[in-house]
Amino acid sequence: MGFTTAPYGAVLGIEDAIGLIHTHDHLLPSSSSSSSLPVELLQSISSDLHKQTLEMDWFLQLQSKRLRRSIQQEEARRQAYIIQECESKLTALMLQKEEQSAAARSRTRELTETLKMAEMEARAWQKIAAEREAVASDLNNRLMNMEHDAMSFCGSSSSSPPPPAAAVAGKMECRLCGGGRVCVVFFPCRHLCCCKQCEPLLGHCPFCCTVKEASLEVFLV
Repeated sequence: MGFTTAPYGAVLGIEDAIGLIHTHDHLLPSSSSSSSLPVELLQSISSDLHKQTLEMDWFLQLQSKRLRRSIQQEEARRQAYIIQECESKLTALMLQKEEQSAAARSRTRELTETLKMAEMEARAWQKIAAEREAVASDLNNRLMNMEHDAMSFCGSSSSSPPPPAAAVAGKMECRLCGGGRVCVVFFPCRHLCCCKQCEPLLGHCPFCCTVKEASLEVFLV
């Protein structure tokens, strides 16, 4: 609480100053007693009361400014706290979204690699299928040529001697064991050269020694 110094060395607070104002109202000279009080004393009291009123107004204005500044500072602190909380939540949300995006990108890369591998495998199988189809077609052509040769041989003159049975049978025997019937074609050389039981034991073609990359079992009728 503010206070000021009154005349005659007395210390007056706000309440004392207010009381002094009320006292001043009662001490104003009336028509009957104005002549009994010195004019200088009345003027001094009036001046002091006016000064007290001005000081009180100044003090109240100062306190109002301080209170307003305090309220503004508190409001600024509250807004700064709210902004900080919002920024923290926004940062956490952005980090979470970035992690989800990184996981999605990683998953996309994995799926892309898997798709590429699947496409490569599909092309490899298509190539193998085309090769086997070509081998089957080639074998079919050979069989047709053999049938044609057999029919030509049957229609030839009886004076020509028939091919020995042992030679024909020897061509259809396995090149490894010599006892099984040939039924497996090797790739990439496409030689019909061994039986089904000997095929796992061979790593290359018995005819041309080409390294075996794949094999196909055929059924000769």
